[in-house]
Amino acid sequence: TESYFLGSSMRWLKKYTDYQVIVSYADPEHGHSGTIYKASNFIHYGMSGTDKILIVDGKKYHRRTLRKDAPYAQTIRQRLEDKDPDIYWQKTCEKHIYIYYLDKKLKRKYD
Repeated sequence: TESYFLGSSMRWLKKYTDYQVIVSYADPEHGHSGTIYKASNFIHYGMSGTDKILIVDGKKYHRRTLRKDAPYAQTIRQRLEDKDPDIYWQKTCEKHIYIYYLDKKLKRKYD
């Protein structure tokens, strides 16, 4: 089903959009290595840099959570400011970067 969905999506993008390149990431932290991208002729572009996530009471939140105006974000910001030990930053691992050229002329240009 993954390869079917990916193939259908790429055909739709080629037909109905002006997009020229697809960029996707595979996260080893979640057991992903990009097998479906390799099987679909994506090019392994390298690895991303590391990032950090916010751990709140054992639950993972994206760092952009702190930018929101939602009440829960305000509470998290306050707890972080108060040095709550149940809120801390954790470094994430690098992710695999895969690219696919929808425009084959563009691919040849960058080969």
